[in-house]
Amino acid sequence: MVMKEMNDEELQHLAEQSGLINKSLSLKEEKDVVAYQTLFKKLQAEPAEGLPLNFAVNVRRAIQHKVERKSDLKFHIILFFAFTTILAIAFVLLHLISPAASEQLVNISPKFKWSGGVAVLVFWSIHFGSQRLVRDNRY
Repeated sequence: MVMKEMNDEELQHLAEQSGLINKSLSLKEEKDVVAYQTLFKKLQAEPAEGLPLNFAVNVRRAIQHKVERKSDLKFHIILFFAFTTILAIAFVLLHLISPAASEQLVNISPKFKWSGGVAVLVFWSIHFGSQRLVRDNRY
């Protein structure tokens, strides 16, 4: 015969019976009763200290920080794709207007790859730095 699973009320009733464990219980049910008894003993004791006064503020700040990070990430991804799309469109337009000029641009670009990389790095550094300054000055 299969016994039905004990619900929380039955476990609580058995746990409150001054530690008596019924011998007709299965091994799993006995473990559940012991776990409930341990839990009730721990819950009866008062905590040493309560939550800090700024707990709600800290939780709100952490949640807001996660939301802002997701929003910032979306913004940066969109900004990256917009920037590369604009550069690609500008190159295609240059090629349509003057194929010789676009060929010269392609030939001369490797000479200035470090300058372009540094310019992009400076732009992103200023962008992230200004965001951090604005975020730190918020209340």
